[in-house]
Amino acid sequence: MKLQRFVSLVVFFAMVLSFSATALAEKYYKMDGMPAGSSYGTIATAFSNAAHKYADGITVQVSMGKPATRSLIDAAAGRVDFYMFGPSLTEWLRNGQRMFKKIKNPAQKFAKLRTVVMFPAGAYHALVYADSGIKTFRDLKGKKVWVGPKNAAITPVNLAVINGASGLKPGKDFKVVYLDGRAGVQAFQDRQIDFIMAPTSVPAPMIAQIALTNKIRLLDLSKAALKHPKIAFMMKLPGRTLETIPPDVYGPNQVNDKPVTALGVWSGIGTRVGVDAEGVYQTTKAFWENIDELYAVAAWAKGITKETALFEANMPLHKGAYRYYKEAGFKIPAHLVPSD
Repeated sequence: MKLQRFVSLVVFFAMVLSFSATALAEKYYKMDGMPAGSSYGTIATAFSNAAHKYADGITVQVSMGKPATRSLIDAAAGRVDFYMFGPSLTEWLRNGQRMFKKIKNPAQKFAKLRTVVMFPAGAYHALVYADSGIKTFRDLKGKKVWVGPKNAAITPVNLAVINGASGLKPGKDFKVVYLDGRAGVQAFQDRQIDFIMAPTSVPAPMIAQIALTNKIRLLDLSKAALKHPKIAFMMKLPGRTLETIPPDVYGPNQVNDKPVTALGVWSGIGTRVGVDAEGVYQTTKAFWENIDELYAVAAWAKGITKETALFEANMPLHKGAYRYYKEAGFKIPAHLVPSD
């Protein structure tokens, strides 16, 4: 009887130790994504799925909707492990500019952030309904205009583009609407606002959905607008490009008859110095070695290649990502080599 009890205890503790070892082997990471249906949401989901399927014992849990400005601060404080960033945004953090003016020790916070991979986030779609009477940016006078959340990276860009392309002043010539991305799109769909402008893939699923049942128009940035000092300044920021959106990319309900010129942007997946190197190595490897699965669901993502993996990056690589890129033969610029 005593022997049976002893054997049972041995088996019980063996099971406990086995379970504990398995639990310790599991790695859970928090990731801040961006609105679902955007290029950011697509990349975040693909990164998470690749880690879950191909990196042993790793789970990357994605939360959508948090402004990238908050994600950077949370990552620097150790509250999130992976996040989306724009090179212009991290540059503002490094220098304590714009929405980071009141942040304590911004350069120290920047120093805690690291790059994993860059990707083409797409073009700023300046979207209106075709029956709104809005054909140019000047026609936004007197309208309700969504410019992004307060203190978000997208907001000063939108305001600069609108002012530079139209000469209209926010709050005076048009009503400014501050909402997060999801709420902004919903308000536009409910016709509570007249205009939204957001960077996303070409084509973008969320815009394609609107165009299924509504005639839409994308506003064009003219050559004169591109020369305006405010827009020219935005074009000089890290990660900015000039993109062309085809006139029929959203089907017959897109009423544009010519290609649309739009501001483009490159963005990235970032992490922080405190995330373990092996975990970042495994997630980076899982993402790249199975990138064909991303290509299959998002043709625009084919712009993410070995040659563009670090395009416009302005934060050093995480040492785990650096290890993978070295092993895989990627060309790594000197300023991205981690010092830790």
